[in-house]
Amino acid sequence: MSTLAEREIDQLSSAIVGNHAGAGPIRTLMIVCRGSNDFDVFEGERYVNRLTWDEMLGHVATLTHPAIPHERQARGLFGMQDADRYQRIQEARRERQENRPLAEYVADVKEAAGDAEGAINARAAAWRAEQESKT
Repeated sequence: MSTLAEREIDQLSSAIVGNHAGAGPIRTLMIVCRGSNDFDVFEGERYVNRLTWDEMLGHVATLTHPAIPHERQARGLFGMQDADRYQRIQEARRERQENRPLAEYVADVKEAAGDAEGAINARAAAWRAEQESKT
């Protein structure tokens, strides 16, 4: 049994298809705003979460713009995922976080912040410390 929202979407889709015959398949995207700058984008069972406003707009544009190749549209700008894939990614992330040295974490943070030189220096210092501990 479908919900009222699903029936309304079906009715709108039918009206749109009637007015735009041959325009291609109808896709339903749902955007959820969780805060002032925290968005999730859903398409069926697939989703991408924790996007900023501009990331959300770029993602929706990538999914829907006719000039973007179909292969790229299917994945979206940030890669759509289902709940199982999301859970596997989160578990792998937690495992990496628990098992990684602090120096590696610091280097990754510097790199993410755009400080490539700081990241290189942090990795070099970690490598030197590792080499000294082996001797």
